[in-house]
Amino acid sequence: MFIKESDIPRPTASRILSLLRDEKILVTVRESSGRRPALYCFPELLSIAEGEKVF
Repeated sequence: MFIKESDIPRPTASRILSLLRDEKILVTVRESSGRRPALYCFPELLSIAEGEKVF
């Protein structure tokens, strides 16, 4: 969805996601499996939105 919505070339978008995961900015909620994509969370933003620490 990120690649499609951002209109960024696939290799660039994949690199961005990889860097965000490596820096622990995004955390993996569900690993990819077959055709099912991975699901990521931005815990810092989610905590702000929820008003409490979520992850």
